[in-house]
Amino acid sequence: MTTTTATPAPPVATAAEIAEEATPDVAPVRTRRKSSWLFAAIAVVLVGAIGGAFLYNAASSSTDVFVASGNILRGATITESDLTTIAIADGQSTAAVPTTDVESLIGMTASTDIPEGGLITQESVGGTLTVPAGRALVGLNLASSQMPAQKLTAGDEVMLVPVANQAAGAVEIDADSAIPAVVSQVSYVTEATGVVGGVGGATTVIDVYVTAQVAPTVTSQAAAGTLALYLVPAAESTSDEPADDAGEDSASETEGES
Repeated sequence: MTTTTATPAPPVATAAEIAEEATPDVAPVRTRRKSSWLFAAIAVVLVGAIGGAFLYNAASSSTDVFVASGNILRGATITESDLTTIAIADGQSTAAVPTTDVESLIGMTASTDIPEGGLITQESVGGTLTVPAGRALVGLNLASSQMPAQKLTAGDEVMLVPVANQAAGAVEIDADSAIPAVVSQVSYVTEATGVVGGVGGATTVIDVYVTAQVAPTVTSQAAAGTLALYLVPAAESTSDEPADDAGEDSASETEGES
């Protein structure tokens, strides 16, 4: 009698085991970043940090100073509405009045024309306008036909020309009759209301400096309305010389030529 022994079937591998056996061992790939990129990134961060710190220090280390909120004419009284402020970084050289000294400006007189946005310094204001030695300050009330259309400002050098009144008509005027003068301040007045306003008023009130010798004559002619003026380049003006001296020099030159 023959005895048959059953041989057990080999175990069946699972799909996962088959896949694992079929997959070859692959060593992990190590990626290496270039060090130059790393250094560049660090540099960018450092530059940004330094720049931010600089801007912060500049913004936090500044001084507020006064500037003109609008055009301020010479001779005008400074009020709070004439002032506004800007910040100036510390370390910048400026003569502008800081906002902590506001009391030193209110009620003062502008000693020069200050344009809108112009820095206000202690030199541009004063208690009163002083008349230079040897000079006199004379006021002229002129119509548009007696002066240029161009806006006059303090410091402009002009020539005052004696003219006949309107009833007498136009007459020829000798150039030697013109009187040199320097504009002190200008105001535009609306004739109907007498209110000082901007450019375009009915008449213009102009204060001018003339030599003391001719001041009485100029005052008389101004009151009679028999003066007109024209603007001259500074190089052509003789306003720094007394009128009498200028006439004597002219006469001496004429005698020398003859």
